[in-house]
Amino acid sequence: MALRRTRLAGALAATAVALVSTTANAQVVPSGTGYAADNLNPAERGSDFFSAESLDLRGHGRLAFGILVGNAYRTVADRRTDGGVNASPVRNQAFLYPGATITLFDRVRIAFSVPVAFYSDGNQASMQVSPIDPNTGTRTGSTLGTYAAPTPGGNVGDVRIGTDVRVYGKYGEPVTVALGVQAFVPSGSPDAYTGDGNPRLHPRLSVAGQMGLFQYAAQVGGHFRFRDDLAYGRDYGNGGRVGHEFTFQIAAGLRLANGRVTVGPELYGRKSAQDTDGQSSPVEALLGGHFGITENVRLSAGVGAGITKSYGAPVVRGIFGLEWVLDNPAAPAPADEDKDGIIDSIDACPKVAGVASTEKDKNGCPAVVLDRDGDGMTDDVDACPDTIGMRSGEPTKNGCLPDRDKDGIPDTQDACGDVPGTANPEQLKNGCPPDKDGDGVTDTEDACPEKAGPHRDDPKKSGCPDEDSDKDGVLDDVDACPNDAGTPSADPKANGCPTAVMKGDEIQIHHQIQFKTGSAEILKNAENDALIAAVVEVMKAHPELKAIRVEGHTDNVGNAPANKKLSEARAESVKKALVAKGVAKERLTSAGLGSEKPLDPADTEAARSKNRRVEFHVQGAAK
Repeated sequence: MALRRTRLAGALAATAVALVSTTANAQVVPSGTGYAADNLNPAERGSDFFSAESLDLRGHGRLAFGILVGNAYRTVADRRTDGGVNASPVRNQAFLYPGATITLFDRVRIAFSVPVAFYSDGNQASMQVSPIDPNTGTRTGSTLGTYAAPTPGGNVGDVRIGTDVRVYGKYGEPVTVALGVQAFVPSGSPDAYTGDGNPRLHPRLSVAGQMGLFQYAAQVGGHFRFRDDLAYGRDYGNGGRVGHEFTFQIAAGLRLANGRVTVGPELYGRKSAQDTDGQSSPVEALLGGHFGITENVRLSAGVGAGITKSYGAPVVRGIFGLEWVLDNPAAPAPADEDKDGIIDSIDACPKVAGVASTEKDKNGCPAVVLDRDGDGMTDDVDACPDTIGMRSGEPTKNGCLPDRDKDGIPDTQDACGDVPGTANPEQLKNGCPPDKDGDGVTDTEDACPEKAGPHRDDPKKSGCPDEDSDKDGVLDDVDACPNDAGTPSADPKANGCPTAVMKGDEIQIHHQIQFKTGSAEILKNAENDALIAAVVEVMKAHPELKAIRVEGHTDNVGNAPANKKLSEARAESVKKALVAKGVAKERLTSAGLGSEKPLDPADTEAARSKNRRVEFHVQGAAK
């Protein structure tokens, strides 16, 4: 009994393995299901192209309706060139596309379309999984699905309802932009290849424009198809699926016969989100013409062909259309501001109702019009009726003389036409800002409005007279020592300063005593003589200074002990020079500090030059 159970279990396991293996190899699935196969999604009625929207959204309550009729040959076909079966599940599919639109608010369009396949034929075809065997030229895999020919007779397609809203530009301008969406009601039949059997949604962005004779239109969008199926295609084993798609339409044309004829090419297609090899990416080209028989009636015709060998892209397509556009927006009426029946462009008095006249300058003017100043603007619209002026779009300036700075003084009388000013009986000052002292600096910028002076960058001194507080001939605004009489100097920091001056606990000199290089010998020149004489004068002027120390300093170049010895020798040389000029020897001491106390620690030539110096300090004062 146990052996029998063991044999049964083994048989069941083997059967299960065989079933799994057979299922994996055969990949048997139900027969193929039809879908909305045609690649063409016609533009709404009123467009200047077959596929793309020209965005003519003019008018309010404007209606357009019409019908397209066309046939697509082999929209679902196996167009292989490898000698395989060349089957066409959909061979011919002839459609009527009746539709209508209404435009509202010069911006919004609502559209409705009901496609009807009035004739269809084709062949039943099978679709296989495996690729072609390169040795035998045949496919070896199992059949994946069988696709029947479309059901004959009239078959309604998916009803389309759409709306578009203009968001930028207007029809006829170089750029017009609109956003829109189309919804497809599942009224079509999958068996007739006129519908998916599910709702579809198609949001889109449209751009169109005109530039002279050239016209263009383009769209991009997403086609949401709520199913995911295999689609019959030329290469059975590697894709071809019905599912969500990216869509595009591009059209261009020439506008001829005053815009009543548009002729040009169009390119449109789709790209499936699950496409792997182009089987689900139909792209089609079409050449079409649209001819206005009257202002409201238009005929259209075109011929096209698929560029890719994908389902929905036919071998050849022919299409013909007829449409009516009612309440076509007329050109805006010419402006007539005064409502006298004479348009502004020929009305000599566009703001005053008048009568027609054969005289150009009186046409549209009242029969009797007063114009006291005779400037061509009647008194009722002349803001300056007693002064000859100029015409202006601003009622408060019409008939007045121009006044650029708006100070109330006409430019013809304003000596300062670009700067607001005040009235002045002097012609050269009329309309200029006030300047009491007449120094050319206006009172608003003059720090001394009662005293004439030059303009200065310092607002506290601008317009003030020149001052020299220390009476040394160097004006205060450039005098580095405005309270101490000095001498002019090219150095701004020393200009107007005395050669030597007592400041705090130091006798400051504004130039350094010069020595022979590397020596303590004072150079014999006028500048050194003046410096020593100036120090002597300060010491004589301050007898209370009982002890002055002369300090010598060097830079940091060279040997430090040698530098210090040199600085001591130089200080001693200056001390001797002062004694020679009459300074009591007991009032002076000397010291050399070398490079111990630099004024500028930077390692630059300018810093080293500043550090090479002689200083005079009150004995015992902190440095």
